[in-house]
Amino acid sequence: MIKLFVTTLMTLSLCISNAQSKKEQIENLTISLDSLNQVVTNENQNFNVTLDSLNQVVTNERQNLNIMLDSLTEIIANERQVFKKEINEKGLEISNLNVQTDKLSSKSASLGTQLDYKEEQLDSLTLKTTRQSAIIDSLRSLTTIIKPSNNLLFNPSSGDMKYGDSYDIENTSFEDYSEIYCSCLSAVTNVMKENKDYDKAMGSYGIDGYDRLSMSEKKTTRAKEILKYYLSPAECSTFRDPYYFDLIFKKEVLNLCENW
Repeated sequence: MIKLFVTTLMTLSLCISNAQSKKEQIENLTISLDSLNQVVTNENQNFNVTLDSLNQVVTNERQNLNIMLDSLTEIIANERQVFKKEINEKGLEISNLNVQTDKLSSKSASLGTQLDYKEEQLDSLTLKTTRQSAIIDSLRSLTTIIKPSNNLLFNPSSGDMKYGDSYDIENTSFEDYSEIYCSCLSAVTNVMKENKDYDKAMGSYGIDGYDRLSMSEKKTTRAKEILKYYLSPAECSTFRDPYYFDLIFKKEVLNLCENW
């Protein structure tokens, strides 16, 4: 009986001890759970704060992207309008160029026809010119045949001068000075036209004066004075000696020059 009581008491003691230990464990677990709940709550709060911050950032970025998108959309729309306008202008230019090309093609065809006609005219004129050249050559040959052979001849070595047949001087030292002679008379005529031989003090032409002479006599006399007193240009260097005057002022010799 005592053993039973002791056994029962011990059993109850163990039970009570176990019950108290479990209660403490439960309390500890409850405290730990509360602590965990607090940690979870804090983490949730931090997460919510972070999430809100991220949401704000995302919202801001989305707004910025929307602004950029709107701006780009507007730029693209403007560029599209400008590009469309340029395309329309280029299309109009191409149309105008096509019209001008058609006109030029038409003109080219017309010019081609005119060119063919002009070429026919040119061929005709060329043929006429050839014929005329042949006629002119024939006339020149005829002129050569009938041309007087007398010319003013000069021998530079001896100083001799004569009026004779130029076809007879091939084997002599005489040279044909007709062209040089006419150049001299032309220079003398210019001196007369410019009145370079006029003596203002005497009121007459030449050194001796002969204002009462006839026009023809005056011209010849003035020419002699111009040659004699070196008023003429260099073309007359060969004819300045009065020794030649009787020859070079003969009528037939003067007739060698057209303008005298």
